[in-house]
Amino acid sequence: MNTFIKTIPFEKITSCGNNFIVVDERLKCHVPECLKRDVAREVTDGNFGVGADGFIVLQPGTPEVLQKINSCRHYWKELPAAQPFDYIFRMFEPTGEESFCCGNGLLCMALYLYQTTGVTMVRILTEIPGNAPVVRTLGYDMEKRMVWVNMGTPVKIPDHLARPKGMVAVGPHLTRVPFEIPLSRLAGICPPVGQQVISFSGYLTFSGEPHLVIVFDHSLNHNSAVAGPACSSAIRDLADILKQGILSFETDPFNAIGLYLNHQLRAFFPVGINVNIVSITDMEGVIEHRCFERGIEKETLACGTGMVAAVSVLHALGRTTCDTLKIHPLKCREYRPGTAVTVEKKGAYFVIHGMPVRICTGVFHRAEGQNGYASSFPRNKKMGVEV
Repeated sequence: MNTFIKTIPFEKITSCGNNFIVVDERLKCHVPECLKRDVAREVTDGNFGVGADGFIVLQPGTPEVLQKINSCRHYWKELPAAQPFDYIFRMFEPTGEESFCCGNGLLCMALYLYQTTGVTMVRILTEIPGNAPVVRTLGYDMEKRMVWVNMGTPVKIPDHLARPKGMVAVGPHLTRVPFEIPLSRLAGICPPVGQQVISFSGYLTFSGEPHLVIVFDHSLNHNSAVAGPACSSAIRDLADILKQGILSFETDPFNAIGLYLNHQLRAFFPVGINVNIVSITDMEGVIEHRCFERGIEKETLACGTGMVAAVSVLHALGRTTCDTLKIHPLKCREYRPGTAVTVEKKGAYFVIHGMPVRICTGVFHRAEGQNGYASSFPRNKKMGVEV
């Protein structure tokens, strides 16, 4: 049977510059399950598609839809038995792989559903590729005129997602892990580098996505997680790397480190790892945040699950006692200086608040013979790193 489809209606929505192509399949299936990964690669491509950080599919919350997903993907031995939910939320990376969750994507869904249906609260099933998909509530706050998503409680990163050496349990839901990365292994390095090594530590957690959170002490301008005596001349702190710009102008140091952790350490992080840098800028509940996203393979303008992971780590470490933190996504603020997101701790739960923007409505036209074309493109060959 010919499964080729020529046109796909879509919405493009952004939250803090983290932008998505959204296909609403509540009334009609626009993309057959067997083609969703191919279409994700095609439509997110900025040169031959529309261009986006991810491809979101909103589906009816029915057992029939779950059965179709599992018949193709084989995610579960049995259909997930979750609490009641209205819709199914799925997000595909530009690589075509399906991610577990997406905080900014869920914020975009909250806005889209409010503007198209008027609902102020819905229940959405997410983390579809996981062993046990979960239900998240999201909606629109009429008083604040903002959307919100209850992201639940971050948990210990599952063993099958992180297996680095030297992990130390910090608490029941948090793991600390040290890294020493030879500068010579990073792409885009300016020679000579000798045997210099980057030394830093981060915290692993799962907030719907696997995250490594690196905490900086803003006042001291260093990675507060680095343990032991002062680094020798052969070892450089991550803050020094970022500050002094040791890498060439062609390579942002943070991106180079993110690529290294995702490509060179696949044995430790089998599906990749989102890498975050977070620092508290004052004692009034404002933090700065950056995130390199797996699957997208670069630093994005913002990351919702990363913000939640960062806030949960700061609380777990006792670095903040504020129940409401304002997040400054630094990359996005380079383009929109006033951008901010709020993460609120409500008991054990973390709720993210924001205000996405619907960019456009359109139709994606697929060229004849386009099925699977993107899979042959060297999209993961970046700055000398090949996977």
